[in-house]
Amino acid sequence: MQISRVNMSTLTVIKEQVKEEYQFLGGRALIARLLLDEIKPTCDPL
Repeated sequence: MQISRVNMSTLTVIKEQVKEEYQFLGGRALIARLLLDEIKPTCDPL
């Protein structure tokens, strides 16, 4: 299973393997977990 990351600033696409802990997540659960893991809690929401 792979995740595609799209960088719109440089117009590049990177495919990477899904972490073991994400294997059984999907939809909202996967999105929520990625946001919790990769974005600082103090970031500006806008």
